[in-house]
Amino acid sequence: MMTEKLTLLNRQLPQIDSLMVVVICLPFLFLFWSGQNWFFDSPGLLDPFMIMGHFIHYAEHLPLLDNDYKSSRLPWILPGALSYQLFGPVAGSYLLHTVFLVIALTSLYLTVKLTFNSRLAFLTTVLLAGYSHFYASGGWNYYTLAAIAYYFVTLLCLTLATTLLTWGGGVKGGEKFGCSWQE
Repeated sequence: MMTEKLTLLNRQLPQIDSLMVVVICLPFLFLFWSGQNWFFDSPGLLDPFMIMGHFIHYAEHLPLLDNDYKSSRLPWILPGALSYQLFGPVAGSYLLHTVFLVIALTSLYLTVKLTFNSRLAFLTTVLLAGYSHFYASGGWNYYTLAAIAYYFVTLLCLTLATTLLTWGGGVKGGEKFGCSWQE
């Protein structure tokens, strides 16, 4: 009985296809075509540089900026701090932004593919990927990229829950994931 349900679930889950591989490669292609400075903020934006300060000096900033509302953006600050500590500021920045872009674009692709079809999902994802404000509205280190990625993952969980009737925990998982993100 359990193996039948797993087989059915495996058949219904979205499979990796060639268009999805292209979607996953889009941030890497844009980085290659645009140059090395594409993932970095230009001087003059205060908020992204404060967030980057949290990435680099999180332990030191926490007691000093405890009452600052920007310190509450932990779903963005903690992955950034971890990425910067493990890989350094330059490689950590590349890794952080690439991972969140891949998560956002893949989640969008899978959501549209489950709802409509793979061609429309690919077109939608490529159009969003080509829209420059999607990447860095407010600056690269600003939290909006993470917010978009988290919202798309939430939407994917809810879509999975409504399209795959055998997966009952998806609605609760999507609700909890969506509620865990704060703006």
